[in-house]
Amino acid sequence: MLVASGARPPSAASLAHCPTTCGDVSIWYPFGIGPGCFRQGFEVTCNRSTKPWKLFLGDTSTQVMVIYPSGTVIASVVYTIPMSPGVGTYNLSWQSPGRNLNIESYNYFAFLGCGIGVYLFHPDTGDLVGHCTIKCSSMAAMLIATEGGSCNGMGCCTVTFPVPFRGFRVTIIKNNDTIPQPFSDVTVKAFLSFRPYKFSIMDLLSDKINASAIGSLSAYLSTVIADEPNCKRAQFDNKTQYACSNSNCMDVQNGGYSCACSGNFDGGNPYLLDDCKQGCFAKTRFQLNCASNRTLIARPPAKYEVTNISLDEGLLYVNKLPESEDANTNYLSIYYGGSDYFGQQLIYGLEKSDLSEEYGAWSWSVTNLTCESAKHNSNYACLSTNSECLGVTHGTAYIGYRCKCSPGFEGNPYVQNGCTVRRQCTSSKRKNILLGTAVGIGSELAKATSNFDSTRIIGHGGHGTVYKGILSDRRVVAIKRSKIEEQSEIDQFVNEVANLSQIIHRNVVKLFGCCLESEVPLLVYEFISNGTLHEHLHGNLNAKCLLTWEDRIKIAQEAAGALAYLHSSAAMPIFHRDVKSTNILLDDAFTTKVSDFGASRSVSIDQTHVVTAVQGTFGYLDPEYYYTGQLTEKSDVYSFGVILVELLTRKKPILLNCFGEKQNLCHYFLQALRDKTSMDMVDSQVAEEASQGEIDEIALIAEMCLRSKGENRPKMKEVELKLQLLRAKMSRTCKEELQRDRETKQSTSLTVNKRAEIGLVANP
Repeated sequence: MLVASGARPPSAASLAHCPTTCGDVSIWYPFGIGPGCFRQGFEVTCNRSTKPWKLFLGDTSTQVMVIYPSGTVIASVVYTIPMSPGVGTYNLSWQSPGRNLNIESYNYFAFLGCGIGVYLFHPDTGDLVGHCTIKCSSMAAMLIATEGGSCNGMGCCTVTFPVPFRGFRVTIIKNNDTIPQPFSDVTVKAFLSFRPYKFSIMDLLSDKINASAIGSLSAYLSTVIADEPNCKRAQFDNKTQYACSNSNCMDVQNGGYSCACSGNFDGGNPYLLDDCKQGCFAKTRFQLNCASNRTLIARPPAKYEVTNISLDEGLLYVNKLPESEDANTNYLSIYYGGSDYFGQQLIYGLEKSDLSEEYGAWSWSVTNLTCESAKHNSNYACLSTNSECLGVTHGTAYIGYRCKCSPGFEGNPYVQNGCTVRRQCTSSKRKNILLGTAVGIGSELAKATSNFDSTRIIGHGGHGTVYKGILSDRRVVAIKRSKIEEQSEIDQFVNEVANLSQIIHRNVVKLFGCCLESEVPLLVYEFISNGTLHEHLHGNLNAKCLLTWEDRIKIAQEAAGALAYLHSSAAMPIFHRDVKSTNILLDDAFTTKVSDFGASRSVSIDQTHVVTAVQGTFGYLDPEYYYTGQLTEKSDVYSFGVILVELLTRKKPILLNCFGEKQNLCHYFLQALRDKTSMDMVDSQVAEEASQGEIDEIALIAEMCLRSKGENRPKMKEVELKLQLLRAKMSRTCKEELQRDRETKQSTSLTVNKRAEIGLVANP
């Protein structure tokens, strides 16, 4: 990579007279329309006779769908070939205008047809670089062979590019196969694409569909300055035409070079003078472009939806998008690339197949240096004082490093002065503590609850009574009136509130503040309107539960995420100590809010447990904690396992058996698992809505959480990830089933019509 001075590229001002759009496509230099608006070999034309207008490369046959400021082009390279009688060979060829565009190697060439062989040749040497063959059989056999959209040689085949090419040559040869109806006279369709294509027999059969109408298929082309073989030659032998005098130069694999803005100066056009703009991201691969409400990571050729980003843990949670959703690039995007990119998939004790290319949690690093090496590098990323370097590994493999704030500090370690002293909130005197939002004093809170009238009570707990309150500014809040009165207990209560005030998580009920001016401490929380999980599961057992199977998995995953955050991502680890369905609140969208931290305990970073008086709720209480008095994060894991069994069975943690005796639900459930009779306990609604595999997976996770020894239980982060993967699989399965249903209906309709055409369906 070279950075040099010499010839001055054009400025944005000098191109002010040039057209900047054609239809809905933006035009970025070196591409342009008209004299003085493009670099030699990069002319594009705008067809204004169509609606909307269409942009084409200089050869006027290749439509441009998108041009990015970096020089990347998304283009439509498609062919529709009628198979004329008596003609056995067809030739196709394409070359980028001025040889200034590369077909990147993650593109592929797809062909639809019957009874043909396809041969791809290098555009310069003529060497054969790939081939495939397409056969067609009966409609029934074709439907079976192509189930799921597989492009496997039955009606469709693909050829990949081993390296980037500036063009291609293709020969299509008819075979002597006997092709059954209705496939005997199909048109051959061919297209380049970097997005996965899901084959449909409808695409093959319909003569009214040409290749350009199949899905949202397009090729990924990268800009190449081809007038010199590499950066060095261009910089020193051809200074007047050097394109990267104001940006970084990078050699291209098959000759030529390209330009790129450096570091976080990546918000502009590297081919223009002073147009590389500093962005709010450290490096290109961390760039976010906000254009919609979805988050994607563009890892060519696939696209991944980002479901969560954890700066503290260095994790990126992703789901691979179904092909049908892989068309729109106008999304919030995280770009993937470079040699020191988001690293390998991080596997939490799962089988590798569970974290396939479709679902997973990826660990990421700033760059692939060790901490020791990075600290001596001018680009060391841990810029804040009171920050630390942390090595990122996967098994025995070293991925790189990332940064975190030192113990006692919080914030962003990647910016100057980003790590600040963690706010503390302690007091030995009775006073009002406001946590970001003024909530008034004790008298106002009494007024908000009609002087704590019993009609305002919305819940009871071991540590207080919860009232619905309406503040003077009309905000609806939940006000918890604590039962503690001793001064020592109040001091401890204040410290716990201080710890909770640091928690900012969408699935933890938000604490607005507390007031100590009243006779007993008061806590002010956000009001959650839809009751508790316990009420929804056990409120009216004779009625169908409003919570669908999908709702239950969503609630479980969100609750697991909240607990995982408390255990490992909060400023100071917190053990909840009273996880139960009564303490899981739900809003109108069934979004989870974990509540009631009256029994919770915070611990220092290096502590694995605390010895404390046993507190909790029978039925949910960790037996190991009960017998030893040692509270660990695994105590919450056990309680969460009980909730999973509740969600699965819709039974209370303490139930009555057929003899009227009280029975521990979990003991009963674990025995049923051993006896292989657990389906007898599953809620009938779950049995109806869930697949056997989904039920088995939740049962397995619950069993892991309920193991008698804490050391054998998973961490909450592992549980969260397993549930997240299950939700992703469920979502994907649902979409695929809908797509298959649509395709089956289309294929059936088409088959009936074709049979009618050839007289196979008798007229009534």
